[in-house]
Order: sequence, then C-alpha cells, then structure tokens
Amino acid sequence: MSKKTQTFPSLSYSLKQTTREKQASAPAKKPVMLHIKAVPDSNSILVQHFDFELGAFVYAYNGNLKLLADERLEGFEHHSLVLGGSRPKRADIPRVDFAFNYISDPDLSSKALEAAIEFIDSNGIPCLNHPARVKQTSRDGLYLHFGHMDGIVIPKTLRVAPHYCSDIQEIIEKGDISLPIIVRPAGGHDGENMLLLKSLNDIHMLECFAFDGRDYFLIELHDYRNDDGLFRKYRMLSIGGNLYPRHLIIDNEWNIHGKSRYNVMRDNKQLREE
Repeated sequence: MSKKTQTFPSLSYSLKQTTREKQASAPAKKPVMLHIKAVPDSNSILVQHFDFELGAFVYAYNGNLKLLADERLEGFEHHSLVLGGSRPKRADIPRVDFAFNYISDPDLSSKALEAAIEFIDSNGIPCLNHPARVKQTSRDGLYLHFGHMDGIVIPKTLRVAPHYCSDIQEIIEKGDISLPIIVRPAGGHDGENMLLLKSLNDIHMLECFAFDGRDYFLIELHDYRNDDGLFRKYRMLSIGGNLYPRHLIIDNEWNIHGKSRYNVMRDNKQLREE
C-alpha cells in the first residue's frame, strides 16, 4: 500500500478531555496504535493462516517483536499500514497516537523502510523502532558504521550483485576481500543458503547460487573460537544504553543457530550451566 499524503493533525499522548467531555462522562478513549509492516522487495510474502477472529489472512511479515505486533494487544485501538508490493494502493489511515514499525530487515524490505521513513517523518508521528534506525542495521551497514571502531570486531562485509562465479573470483583476486569468506544472499537468515569459500580452487561451488543480479554478501570469516576450541555465540538486547543477556549457545561449528544448542551442549552440564 502506498503512504498517505494527507498530513495528520498534531498528536498527543495525553488525550485530555475537554470540560464538556468530562461533564458528559464519556468513556476514556484508547490510544490509537499504527502497525507498520511490509511486503519484501521481492514482492512476495508467505501466507501463514487465516485468523477467524481478525477475519483476515495472517502473513509472515519480517520482524522480531512478536508481542507488539499483536493487533489484539489490550488497551489500544489498532490499525495497520502495509508498505511495498508491486501494485501499491492508497492507504486511508485515521488519526493515530503513535506507530510501531515492525519492519526489521533492511536487506529484505529496503524500499518499504524508505517509504516508512518518509511517512513517519512527513506526518510527525511518534514511532517506536524508527525505520531510519532499522535502515542502518544491514550487514554491510554495520561494517561501514562500526567496523573500524576500537574494541569492536566486525568482519569485512561487501554487498555485491554478481552474474557469474568469476565476478566473485575477480573481487577476491583484486584484494577487496580476503579468504576464507562466507557467501550468502542478502536477506538470508538462520544459516540457510550460505557457503564458506576457503579457496579459489572451490569457486565452482558457488554455482549453487542464482547469480541473476540479486544482492549477495561476501563476509570475511572471523575465527572466534575460545581456548577450548569451541565457538560461543552471545545474543544481547541493548535498551536505553544497557545490555541485557538473552542467550549463549556453544558449539564446535562456527555456524551457530538455535538448533545448535542440541549438539555439544545437550550432554555437557558444564556448558549448559555456562
């Protein structure tokens, strides 16, 4: 859907009643929450199921904050705005008190994020998880912004759009990036559809990818093993400048994801306690 061009009225969190409204003892109005979601740049999206309570299909929008994405969250009046798609339509959005941007992947939904930034800023809407911030969190963006800061190690990351395996070989031979490298499609997650290239002798292995002009990431592999030879993946949340631990997964393979906790940790109490 396209963004609405009409400017919203001034917004207020207080929703104060006038004297006449107080006298009439009108029921308190719920804050109006706008959920901003996106169709990926590929113009395709997975249908999860039909929700009979909502009377609508539920789609697999990319995002991590499932609680705030719930349009049945009590205490709010909910409205949705879906950006992107091959044939966007005009969106009629009522007056809202704040917006929650659910779009979390700049590699999958870059166009929708740009539209969300313009929509939020031009209408002066207070926004949680502002799309302009999310826009900066692409894999190559993190390297560009933080890769040269002292005390932070972010492997060199290049975004490329190859048509042949030889295009990547040329990038390596020019010295723009050093082996071993991880090759993965932009927007990929959970360790799927990616390959570790250790030598140019194995360049033919990249033929498993569809090099049709779409974006790929080339990421230098950083050996982050501890002295015990195991890899440790920490995940934390940064809220208000404070760090909150979420989980630690330990494995003997570098490509660590949720299911990796069932490998070496399952039968090792010491690792589980760590």
